[in-house]
Amino acid sequence: MTPIFPSKNHATTPFVGGYRMDKSNFSNVKLSEEFFHISFTPTNWLTDPWKCIEATERWTRPDSAVLETFDTEKFKENYSRKAAVLSDVRSSFSGNTVDDIIMIMEHERFLKGPKGNLLHDGVTNRAKIETAISNGVPIEIVIPSFAGRPHNPAAHKRVAPDLGEMYALLHLLDISDTVREVYPPGLLFTLILDGTIYRPFYGYAHNEAVPYEENLNRQISALEAENSLRTIDMWPIYQERKDEVAAIEAEVREHVSSQWNDHDLPSRQDLIAALRQGVETTPITVALIEMYKSGSYKNVDLDSFFIRAEKALLKRAEHAAFEYTVLLTIMRRLDLVMTAFPDAIRGTVHPKPDQYSPIMRDAKTVISPWHGTAIVRLDGSIVTEYEAIVFQEPERYKAWFVRGDEAPFYYEEIKLP
Repeated sequence: MTPIFPSKNHATTPFVGGYRMDKSNFSNVKLSEEFFHISFTPTNWLTDPWKCIEATERWTRPDSAVLETFDTEKFKENYSRKAAVLSDVRSSFSGNTVDDIIMIMEHERFLKGPKGNLLHDGVTNRAKIETAISNGVPIEIVIPSFAGRPHNPAAHKRVAPDLGEMYALLHLLDISDTVREVYPPGLLFTLILDGTIYRPFYGYAHNEAVPYEENLNRQISALEAENSLRTIDMWPIYQERKDEVAAIEAEVREHVSSQWNDHDLPSRQDLIAALRQGVETTPITVALIEMYKSGSYKNVDLDSFFIRAEKALLKRAEHAAFEYTVLLTIMRRLDLVMTAFPDAIRGTVHPKPDQYSPIMRDAKTVISPWHGTAIVRLDGSIVTEYEAIVFQEPERYKAWFVRGDEAPFYYEEIKLP
């Protein structure tokens, strides 16, 4: 059997005033002008606990199948946007290489957010493109992203990258390959994986993020994208400047602490809610599983249990949000990313002025690919959702495994009679 990869002719999301009108805009939530650098993706919980009970009562499970190998070429053929973009822009090429590159990068199928962001100050990023062309090298774009997949049964069983990450990588490859039509060296997206550096305040083991990078690199190789995509871990970059970090950390902590409950952080509760999803809660999960599997819940004051669990989770989530704010503020003060990559354009998952934000997911997807599990919808679109929605309606999905995988590479939505 082969995976379902329908027609390439997916509908595009309309633009109004230069902004993509989809839920992804709401992921760029900022705490204040001073804390502009603190961005996060809101959660998208769609689980109905009673549907989960009903699914258990029905004793149903998703259908499944195994692929001996994943057909990467067919995937690229059906989901690449390069041909469509070239068809749109080819007649508009001016012959000015810089302008043509910018036109490609800002095409509505490639750009998330307003077109003015890339050249917001009118100088910096254009000069970097010109310098790369002068030197005959790829135009580098660095994007802190791909935070990894720490175990989280509600969000995803799989801890390795799935079809959602491969879809995101293909989006980036498409941009580079399209730029190659006017500038053969193309673009080089350097993905700075930030999962390891986030592990301490999320509560996961430091080395839990390591296999994710290795598996992501395998996807890059499968796409034959090594000349356009590469990964680097944020942790060594941060450690190289540990003395400078130590010199300012106390002052940054004091500054963030002084404003943590102030109006300068109006979206603090939103940040806490977002990071609550990611913090380690396995001990609570284990307790719940054991209680209902053993029947010992009858001997537990469940009201007290849930009240105490809620307090513990909120405390951990607020700690994570505070540490996240401190970390990103330190990184901003040190200009960590751009000092390490001075010739690169700063990329971002969340659109900001003077940064390049490429589209890396379907317009119907709210969360990032690494936050959930990939689902191929009936219309052929690839979206990412929390896996809990599969568990509550397993009849609607078919699980596709690649030989040797411990969890589905993606789910296929099934049309019910």
